[in-house]
Amino acid sequence: MSLATLLLFASCNKEEPLSLLSGVWRFEEVTFRKGLSLHKSDHTDAYRDIRLHFFDDYTFLYHHLGRNIELTGYWEMDEEVQHTGENTITYTYLDWWAEDNRGNREEAKWNNLKLHKGRIRVTESKNGGSYVYRLVKEY
Repeated sequence: MSLATLLLFASCNKEEPLSLLSGVWRFEEVTFRKGLSLHKSDHTDAYRDIRLHFFDDYTFLYHHLGRNIELTGYWEMDEEVQHTGENTITYTYLDWWAEDNRGNREEAKWNNLKLHKGRIRVTESKNGGSYVYRLVKEY
């Protein structure tokens, strides 16, 4: 097999972020660290009944099973590349927002997205600290 054929084969088998993200996700672990504190608290129970549905057409469904709430909206992914001397740093952002006709709304501005083999790890700055979310793909 030639080098060109190997490179073509490798590039064809690499999954795009869109296909990796598409599907239904549940929260596996949620932690919060206030400001510069060394202590982190576990918030997983507050997220256990939430399912996030990311669709290929950039639509989004937030489903809270315990409260029987379904909110519809959109999501977007963006990447920022910074060159600092010899280093290149890539930041990947994932934002989503959803609402219903009764005024219920949920949204997130996630950063440092790590998306790999049915798992997501992201962070979010809010409430004077930093949340770390770990999600697993259900289907």
